[in-house]
Amino acid sequence: MTHTLADTIAEVNHVFAPDRREGQVCAFVFHRLSQLHEHFDSVTLGSVAIELGWADDREGATAIARALDYLAYGTVPLLERRFQLWSQHQTGEVLEAPVCELSDADIRSALETQSLIDPSTGESVADFLNRVQVVYVVTPLAHELAAKERADS
Repeated sequence: MTHTLADTIAEVNHVFAPDRREGQVCAFVFHRLSQLHEHFDSVTLGSVAIELGWADDREGATAIARALDYLAYGTVPLLERRFQLWSQHQTGEVLEAPVCELSDADIRSALETQSLIDPSTGESVADFLNRVQVVYVVTPLAHELAAKERADS
């Protein structure tokens, strides 16, 4: 298992060369982690696209998803993919919270049946594809590796 952030970055760079778009996404995540430390808690596909200037770029969106999934499911889990269901009537409030979190199984079933059942109400959710957001949460391991690197510097 990798024990330092530098080792993890080197491993990721072996999978996604730094000049590839996926490598740029990973570099962005590593930069944010080292810059914001424990205040860096999550990213979304959209937030990364905006930060990298790829908001209207389909190939960029694919690279972002591929890179974030690798950081979540690769050999060193730096991110954890989660799904959040948002209210149909979002107010735009800064502190607005999702209705609930959904599991991989919930999403897989909804995609297969084209129907999502809200776990908190038991009701069918119309237009669920527009109300579910994918969020990648920074894992405790990622924060531990970043803190260790800071301490060693």
